Amino acid sequence: MSERTLTLDEKTVERFQRNILNWFRTNGRSFPWRKTRNPYRVILAEMLLQKTNVEKVLPVYKSLIKKYPNVHSLASANLRALTSQILPLGLLYRAKRMKRIAQSVVRDHNGRFPKSAKELRQLYGVGDYMTNAVRAFAFGENVPIVDTNVIRIFDRVFGLKSERPRARTDKLIWEKIGVTVPVQSSREYNLALLDFAALVCIHYSPKCHICPMQKFCNYYISLSQSVQR
Repeated sequence: MSERTLTLDEKTVERFQRNILNWFRTNGRSFPWRKTRNPYRVILAEMLLQKTNVEKVLPVYKSLIKKYPNVHSLASANLRALTSQILPLGLLYRAKRMKRIAQSVVRDHNGRFPKSAKELRQLYGVGDYMTNAVRAFAFGENVPIVDTNVIRIFDRVFGLKSERPRARTDKLIWEKIGVTVPVQSSREYNLALLDFAALVCIHYSPKCHICPMQKFCNYYISLSQSVQR
């Protein structure tokens, strides 16, 4: 892969940061797991949100927090009862994963979620994305949140591409997106990326007509030029 392909223009990055933060302050979504810095609640939400519509997650998340308000109660949960509670979401293997993570935190970390990336990744079923989600949303660290949807934004706006079949496993992609995370607004910025991907820069038929990145988005500029021909 050429270095040119993975180079982001500094001035364009600054414009992108400014525009997406301004957009988020008006259009950002509100969810209960975004109103807490509790790592238990953050990681619980992240597990439920995997491959699942956020509207379906909301009532299940609330019911789980009510029944299992802390990591100790989840660690001692009856697995069958826990599985039954997440039944509306499917992907029932998550019940076992949630319980095992809780048990590990209680047993190995005295009931307190570890803060280091290395220790978070050692928790059962926790990968790079969930590790950084906890670090960013619970502990306020200046780290990127990178998934397929976030990568789509950077592909369209900056032309940032990976040669790997699964771009979200590409460390260079993580590195380049990480460079764009503003130190003073990292949590807000990561949430803005997630919402922008869900509401504007969607997979099919992106809403380019309301996108604040039009003037410098590679995808939009290319699309406009093709229409004019």
